Amino acid sequence: MVVLTLACVLLACGVREEDITLGSDKDTGGNYWGRNVSKQFQRPQLNALYKVMNGPATKDEIAELNCGKRLPQHEFSVTLWTEGEYRERLVRLQMTPRIYEGDECLQEAVNFVFQRTVKSIDPGPPIDYGYRNPQTGEHLDTSKFAESLPDKPSCPCVPSK
Repeated sequence: MVVLTLACVLLACGVREEDITLGSDKDTGGNYWGRNVSKQFQRPQLNALYKVMNGPATKDEIAELNCGKRLPQHEFSVTLWTEGEYRERLVRLQMTPRIYEGDECLQEAVNFVFQRTVKSIDPGPPIDYGYRNPQTGEHLDTSKFAESLPDKPSCPCVPSK
């Protein structure tokens, strides 16, 4: 009974869910890999994303999009940033080591695969944050962003000698 009462009190007080990171690197700075997710995107979906991003098919796809370059040993960490008063709910991705730094083609290839993977795993509708047009006050429909995906990258490949 005490546990149930405590749970009810915590929920009533608005205790916020914690961010979740799978992988070795919680620091998602230094890149732009992130995608908004629904309230239904939880730990099981994050776990699926982690497995896909670190799987052999993803490594093959990124290499194909990146001029056939095989990447050295690395890990993708994924973090679910939970919704907050001034923060949207989203998933961030980090590559360790940061072999993407200074390699725009690799960054675009990873982003393309990441964005499509998150969209395919997310089971729910986009969150309506109630944004309004500052000039008119009209509601802004941001659901179109949930449907958008980056174009397939087309990096110029230098022929090998």
